[in-house]
Amino acid sequence: MGSALATRLQLSHQLKVYDLNSAAVQRMVDAGASACARLDELASHCDIVFLCLPKSDHVRSALFETHGVVAGAASGLLIVDQTTGDPMATRSIVRDLASLGIDMIDAPVNGGISGAKAGTISIMAGAEEEQFARIEPVLRLISSNVFHAGTIGAGHVVKLVNNLISGVQRLLTFEGIALAAKKELAQLKRSRF
Repeated sequence: MGSALATRLQLSHQLKVYDLNSAAVQRMVDAGASACARLDELASHCDIVFLCLPKSDHVRSALFETHGVVAGAASGLLIVDQTTGDPMATRSIVRDLASLGIDMIDAPVNGGISGAKAGTISIMAGAEEEQFARIEPVLRLISSNVFHAGTIGAGHVVKLVNNLISGVQRLLTFEGIALAAKKELAQLKRSRF
């Protein structure tokens, strides 16, 4: 997902990129990005850093590890966390970053890799008003479907609610299909005899 989102940004911005997966980095370099050897190096060149990682624990590590984002960040850096994360963990990270003069918002996405590539993915931002005003034009380079969900953590909450509704709907659909199949099978059995 991160590569697809970065590819959308690469259409309008020269990107610095870092990933543990060297093949992912090479694909972005082939598309015109510049590779960074470490996260602190990346942060030292940027005003805004986007993260899209598997979970909130990975976000904390990427930020605070020895050569993490914080090690190279200047005051005023804005971190955009596009992870499907834990709102409580995000709020904790935001508090830890605030003492360093670094802002972070949550902006998870919904719509899959194809939506990210097409620029139709939904982005649900949890940010203070001034942070959202700063990042909204950049998020709209990824997709026109950008929503300010509320304060820090609200984007993650909306994403989690969306995932819950989607999962429940999928289960209901399976139950409906199973019921229809059972009814059809029963009808077939009656019509044979």
